[in-house]
Amino acid sequence: MALQFFRQAAEQGNLGGLSNLGLMYAKGYGVAQDNETAIKYLSQASEKGYAQAQALLGNMYLQVRHI
Repeated sequence: MALQFFRQAAEQGNLGGLSNLGLMYAKGYGVAQDNETAIKYLSQASEKGYAQAQALLGNMYLQVRHI
């Protein structure tokens, strides 16, 4: 249910939807864990100044050094 909601919000350009969808892929919540997909969504929100996505993306880069 959350995946569908966030995906729809992300498709409409909602920054919270993009960020939360990125988080789901980063952590594997309801989806297969996928760093590339997580970075794709988090980057889109980060580039538009969404602080939550910027923090999550920065944290991913700190934890997963081979990205």
